[in-house]
Amino acid sequence: MRAELEHRPLLIAAAALTLGLVMPRELPLVLLWLAGFFFLRSMPSRALWSVAALLGVLLAPEPPGVGVTENVYVDREATVAAVPDERPDFTFTLFDFGSMKVMVILPPHFHLDLGDRVHVRGVITPLNESSDAHWLEQGVLGHLTLEAGQVQFVSHASWIFQVSSSWRNGVISFANRALPEDESALIGALCFSARGMVDNNRSAALKSTGIIHIAAASGLHVIILGAMAQAFLVLLPIPRAVVVGLVALLLGLYAIAAGLHPPVIRAGLMATAGSFAYLFRRESDSLSSLSLAAIAVLLWTPASVFDIGFHISFLVVGGLAFYGSRQSDASIRGELKQSVRSGLVASAAAAPIVAFNYGAISLIGFAANIVAVLVAGPIVVLSMLGWIFSSFAEGVGRVLMRLAGTLANGLGAFLDTLGPLPWTSIDVPRFSAYWLLVMYGVPLLFWRKHLRQP
Repeated sequence: MRAELEHRPLLIAAAALTLGLVMPRELPLVLLWLAGFFFLRSMPSRALWSVAALLGVLLAPEPPGVGVTENVYVDREATVAAVPDERPDFTFTLFDFGSMKVMVILPPHFHLDLGDRVHVRGVITPLNESSDAHWLEQGVLGHLTLEAGQVQFVSHASWIFQVSSSWRNGVISFANRALPEDESALIGALCFSARGMVDNNRSAALKSTGIIHIAAASGLHVIILGAMAQAFLVLLPIPRAVVVGLVALLLGLYAIAAGLHPPVIRAGLMATAGSFAYLFRRESDSLSSLSLAAIAVLLWTPASVFDIGFHISFLVVGGLAFYGSRQSDASIRGELKQSVRSGLVASAAAAPIVAFNYGAISLIGFAANIVAVLVAGPIVVLSMLGWIFSSFAEGVGRVLMRLAGTLANGLGAFLDTLGPLPWTSIDVPRFSAYWLLVMYGVPLLFWRKHLRQP
């Protein structure tokens, strides 16, 4: 383990930065930092460990406030700080007024895009601290319910945000035209994390079966889109560097379209880092790529260190990097064996953090995840291709989208069947977050070393 760390400075920096961001709130973690300092032997590694931790302390987000305590009237400009999520009766988003963020409820079908500037006149009301604790952690300090006449459009976001929004809105709009409501709702959720139109029963089933991550843009989506784009671009007479650059641009656009959530940012950065490693004739290393992605996300939004999406994404991929299969077997048996092992590792890596945050563990998560992943990939591919074809051959586009809808309907039936069953998950008593250090630390002690050559 020591040699593995010594040859991966990015991994040292990411671990120390994470500790530094959390230490101001959890002082006992200083002992963990000290253990890491003495565990490392080389002075450069110790110096990096110390500097990264200090940077984390300096950037550590403030503890969540209490939010606004009384009604506050606002008559000023704001920036749309989250991709608007269409719901049956309203549209949900966040507005950033510079000094604070607020949860915003708009009329249904009210069109705004991430990054747009608007002028707002309304009354911010206090949060419900018991149910909105998550939002307080993210710096959201109040509620704001607005009618159409209380919001005036000021200016569009930058061009890259506009292109990303057009992509997202185009796919969802075409799915709404081509498919029944329940199928198009799943298409929006699977492709762009637009879960607002998924009915409550299916949302509950996604959680109880342990596949809620399928309805959130993640590494799976990035892999699918990156593979699609690369398969097309390599057919063109353009240099490899241009292919890598265009794929990176596409994944960046998708990250914005999906709402700039930590999992999709992590996956996009890892994919790009891996591609550039190939260009510079360097070994592609999953742990170093994961660490680079973690550093980028935490420097950009330090509060992500307390976000469940960040935890699950990085823990699952980290588990796969440590315990995933390193064998290359292209046979059907080998691929099946690797898929089963990856599914087991991913489920085991996610179980402790899911149990801590949600108080439950899915008993069928492993099997459900295999089914969901097998179906989600073709759904995303067919949906994207259907939207592309709809611009010049709508009939073909509708056929492709309906195929995606059929698969989505099958996934919905799967959820409807298993979701209500009482034995799909078990409740877990509340436990201290420090037990997570044990749950994730002990497996590392049994990890078989795989030294990366300097």
